[in-house]
Amino acid sequence: MTDTIQQLSLFLQAHGHSSARNIQPLGAGMFSQAYRFKTDNGLFVLRIGVTREAFEKDQLAYERLGHVVPIPKVLAIGLYDDTYFYCISAWLPGHILTDFDKGGTEKFLPSLFNNLLTISRVPVPSETGFGILNSKGKARSRYDTWANFIGAIDDFPLTFTPRGDEVYKSWDELVATTFLDAAVVRDARQHLTDLLPLLPTDRHYVHGDFGFENALADGNHLTAILDWAELRCGDWLYDLTYIVYHNNLGVDYVGAFRQWAAENDLFIANLTERIHAYYLHIFLGNIFLEANRNQRGWYDEDIDRYKQLSQ
Repeated sequence: MTDTIQQLSLFLQAHGHSSARNIQPLGAGMFSQAYRFKTDNGLFVLRIGVTREAFEKDQLAYERLGHVVPIPKVLAIGLYDDTYFYCISAWLPGHILTDFDKGGTEKFLPSLFNNLLTISRVPVPSETGFGILNSKGKARSRYDTWANFIGAIDDFPLTFTPRGDEVYKSWDELVATTFLDAAVVRDARQHLTDLLPLLPTDRHYVHGDFGFENALADGNHLTAILDWAELRCGDWLYDLTYIVYHNNLGVDYVGAFRQWAAENDLFIANLTERIHAYYLHIFLGNIFLEANRNQRGWYDEDIDRYKQLSQ
């Protein structure tokens, strides 16, 4: 959407923010575009997107985790117009992680790891299930174990969060109608299946799309964790692996994590195998979406990542 600042100002004034001013675009994510604005009561963020559930899961994350890690408080969710929804939340300071170079990134890694550990220690109700959660905090589909969810790649058409009215094709349809390589899918699936017995059975809240443009830092500290549309229940190392997967700075995230864990007397069972499994799961999820969305350039980049993993 391309609404003007004036239109946004009128909308905010009509929704309880009569002193709204200094509206500034913050950028667009997968599910919404965001604007910061100032009022007599402070700074806030207005987001507009096609998926209400994504905003409701931000609210859920704040309610479940906001008391231990920095998550913006959601103040209002509703219809923006006939097509879009809006969400108004508190503004938290900091720079997105992609603004940092290698040295700057390495400085805030202990804070990042501490936040992931803190999230992992928040109790998860046993009735939550495993896998991607809905806005009520329950798994969208019932999986008895985290390993069952990770191994169920044939369920991607149902478990992924669509953008608006997006409908996903099956693997077979994608192989028949797109550039998707069936041999690559078959190979990655087999490697993933071999690792499933080594995955833990504990329940942890998992962001699912952690880091980069979904987290903020200031100097040595993480200051905000944003955009919880992919919130799920499973193994907290999935979020670490998401950062490892998208590493383009040459940062040794796993080595830094091992050192941090040792310094904090944490024993992490099957660390290498768990990261490998989640790397494969992220890879398969990416190429599934890229084939559905005809994103050949991104697909080729992910194939290169897979080749590097296989070396």
